Order: sequence, then structure tokens, then C-alpha cells
Amino acid sequence: MTAPERSTIESLAATPQRLGALLAEFGPVALRTRPTGTFEGVEVLSPVGHARHLGDIEIEGYHERIRRIRFERVALLPSLPGDQMAIDRAYERADVARALETFAAARRATLATLAEVAPDEWQRTGEFEGYGTVSLRRLIEILADHDRVHLEALATLPR
Repeated sequence: MTAPERSTIESLAATPQRLGALLAEFGPVALRTRPTGTFEGVEVLSPVGHARHLGDIEIEGYHERIRRIRFERVALLPSLPGDQMAIDRAYERADVARALETFAAARRATLATLAEVAPDEWQRTGEFEGYGTVSLRRLIEILADHDRVHLEALATLPR
């Protein structure tokens, strides 16, 4: 197995800018309004909630999962309780600019880490709760898909 496709890495790199552009479309009330329902089976967050969620999941989820796959012999990759995190951390009250910058900084750190991954490390695997055995390469594809779902969900929200 090889490194992720260039398009996957480029997509990851572009997400913070895409997120910022989408967030700029919302008025002050709409930024903090959490619609009811789901999008692709995921609870819908407010626009600022999406930004907070992406940052928290990047730092607490993917940074840790990447580290574990790279350096642990038996890597266990827990899922995070995203819905509960949104409630406990009051995502709707978050500062939008800070949430976006936190995510952008976290993503830069992810990309810097991925640039250091040795060719043979892309084959290393871990047990990802809810997904089963995944390689580091597949984990990065899952991360890119996670971005896609959130950006598409944001695009559907009322302005």
C-alpha cells in the first residue's frame, strides 16, 4: 500500500479555507442556529458547531489515531462521542474565528505529520472503533470523507 493519493492530501489541505468561506456566508444568528435532523446519518450542528467539531476531532481524534498507528504495536483507535462533546463544550457559544483558527492550526499539524510518514508506515494498521482494521492510508481517507460530510452539511444550512 502506498501513501494517500495526492488528491486526498490536497483535499485535507483545502478544508480550512473551504470551511472559512462557508462560515463567512452565515449571519450572526444563523452561525449559532442548530437545525434539527441529520445529514448522512450525522446529527446536524450549527455552522460554528461544525468548526468546533472539526477542530476537536482533528486534535483529540486524528492526531492521536495517527500517532498510535505509527508508533504502537497494537493500535486501538477509539471513536469519540461527537454529539456529547458538542453539548458538553457548548459549541454554539464558541468564538467563530477562534474555532476556525484552531481547526486550521490542527490541520497544518496533521499535514506536517503526514509529510514525515515513511513509505512503510502507510501500511501500518489499527483497530478503529466502528470501522474495524484500517491502515494509516485508509484512516486519512476516512478523515477526508469526514471533512466532506461536514462541508456538505454546512452547505445545506439556511443562511
